[in-house]
Amino acid sequence: MTPQMDLDDAKLRARHSVWRLLMPSGGIMSGVTRMTGENGAPDLHIAVSKLGNLSKVFPHVIRPDGTEVANEPLGGAGADLDEELAWIRAVMEGAERYANMAYAPEDFLVTSANQLGAAAIDLDRIARCSKAELAQPGCPYIAPDKSEAIRWTRGWSLSQKCERWVPTVMTHLYARPARNERFWQEISTGVAAHFCLQTAIVSALCEVIERDAISILWLARLGLPKIQIDRPAPPALAGELGQLERSLINQSFFDATSDIGVPTVYSLQRVPGHPATAQYVNCATGFDPAALCAKTIREAAPARPVLRLVEDVPADSNDFRALYDGAHLLGRPEHEPAFDFLTHSTRSVLLSQMLRPEAESPSERLSYIVARLEALGMEPVIVDLTTDELRDLGIWVVRAVIPGLMPMSSVQKGRFLGTPRLYDYPAKAGFGTLCEAQINPLPQPFA
Repeated sequence: MTPQMDLDDAKLRARHSVWRLLMPSGGIMSGVTRMTGENGAPDLHIAVSKLGNLSKVFPHVIRPDGTEVANEPLGGAGADLDEELAWIRAVMEGAERYANMAYAPEDFLVTSANQLGAAAIDLDRIARCSKAELAQPGCPYIAPDKSEAIRWTRGWSLSQKCERWVPTVMTHLYARPARNERFWQEISTGVAAHFCLQTAIVSALCEVIERDAISILWLARLGLPKIQIDRPAPPALAGELGQLERSLINQSFFDATSDIGVPTVYSLQRVPGHPATAQYVNCATGFDPAALCAKTIREAAPARPVLRLVEDVPADSNDFRALYDGAHLLGRPEHEPAFDFLTHSTRSVLLSQMLRPEAESPSERLSYIVARLEALGMEPVIVDLTTDELRDLGIWVVRAVIPGLMPMSSVQKGRFLGTPRLYDYPAKAGFGTLCEAQINPLPQPFA
């Protein structure tokens, strides 16, 4: 990384209030740095924000061994054709991470699901590990027990228009779950920040929908349609696509849109012979398929160089737990055949023919998603994670929880294979029936 950006830049101060999130001006982040992209990759600006040692402020933000996280890469990353937008993306993602870890014990309610009754989300509907997974030595998860007292966070049901309590292990990072709370993987899925509340909620919901698609397509090895890019490329994609085509990376795009009906693009980057990222996958969900393709190009930029620095990956993939473990293993050249179910797919779709819902404003998009989920019998719930200092800047940070959808798990011994949707959706979508014995044995490559 190069030295810290000039945070006194008048342009940034004049146009964006997010600079106030940075120290020493009283903000929550220690700075933003530029990251050098990988040689041969698309030429994009990459920025990384740093939250510093949060253990000093929040004692619960510690490693499993009880030590501080002073050297952990807490913060956010952003990439864009425009340097300023890359900076803003990194700072806003840092704000998401901060809000997701900032809590006090009194923020939560401690009781059982049985005592909360209908005021709580239905723990019978959330994703769960299969009996076989729970029985294996080393599985870190348990089945949820409605009679056990756990911590709950106040949320709001978007479909029922009422208060809904959500297990804290599903809403916060570094929650340090007790034994009876370990039915979920602590992960940042479904957290979004924006100056517009409705936009933040839409982004959060889209990420939960995206991770559902990522999980199912990999576990069930779905042969998705390959997206053919129209020429000339749409304006929302042209800039990033031009950079991609001038790079050494071969990137394929696949239509991973599910029955929820929100456009989703899954991407596979290939660089034959690359020692760390010969194969790299990512995904995006939203309302403009062209913009989603562009987003997958951008978001790969900071991830690729990071994967080259990953250390301490377990020798046995059954012991994988960290987010980057699977991506580190399956990025090696010898694992190219793991992606044959995608690259050998004979199905295709033009980018211009992909589903594009007629919903332009944030309110229209929110209404569309809620209606689609309701039609599938799912209740989307939103939790407000906004801290005081973020609220003072007009920033909203929310977490979306959608019981019934598949989470994306990096834990090989806990992939939530007991979730009905994992088996129902492939059959419903015409990919054929699936049983647990047919699940992809390889670890999740998304990071």
